[in-house]
Amino acid sequence: MKGKANPKQRKNALLTLLDDAYSLQNQPDVLSFLDCYIDCEATARKMVKFYKKDRYNKTTDQERINVREIANAAKRFNFSISRNDIYALFRGGRGIRGKKTPRQLRNAYVHAKTKTDVSEIVKKQAKHHALMERWLKSVNDYIHAQKEALA
Repeated sequence: MKGKANPKQRKNALLTLLDDAYSLQNQPDVLSFLDCYIDCEATARKMVKFYKKDRYNKTTDQERINVREIANAAKRFNFSISRNDIYALFRGGRGIRGKKTPRQLRNAYVHAKTKTDVSEIVKKQAKHHALMERWLKSVNDYIHAQKEALA
């Protein structure tokens, strides 16, 4: 049977999370990563909502994001990003250290704020940023195609 956590351990764990060294103002790479990922996730959620409205005549807001629905919405709206890239960007779950998707890293950082997650974000920033930019370019291409169709 596990014993109760030591109050000193609890205090130290909470102080570690509140340490200024972990502050986003001291981590511009992490801040940039999170900012770009939030744009990706927000647009993905919106595209899935449009997809559901078109396909099922539903207008429900979803709390959870489903990578298959994102891939289906991207296909429906002729996005210029591959299904593999969508899965590489939005696949959820815990992930494997060193192979986490941007979504997994975002979740891990936001919920645990560990040094290993920070170092993985920084180490893989160029790769992940390129992937996120491909998604955002696909969204942008869709918007411009709609403007031309409506003109």
